[in-house]
Amino acid sequence: MLSLISWQHYLLLISSLTCAYYAVVISLYYKSELLSFFSQKPEPLHSDRRPENSILGEAREINNSIAAEDLQFISESDHVQ
Repeated sequence: MLSLISWQHYLLLISSLTCAYYAVVISLYYKSELLSFFSQKPEPLHSDRRPENSILGEAREINNSIAAEDLQFISESDHVQ
């Protein structure tokens, strides 16, 4: 009788039974958490709200630019070998 069942069918049956078992256990033990998770309204993706406790803090603008005329480069003849 066992020779009629292939390994592929056996593994499919075992994985299906395992998934069903965990689905039942999770639904019994975490019923209230699952209901509250699935009853939440999704937040809009383009929210203009900023987090109140930002890890990085406020962004500030730094203007430490240098004019192109102030840059100096070494020519190839000045290069020391």
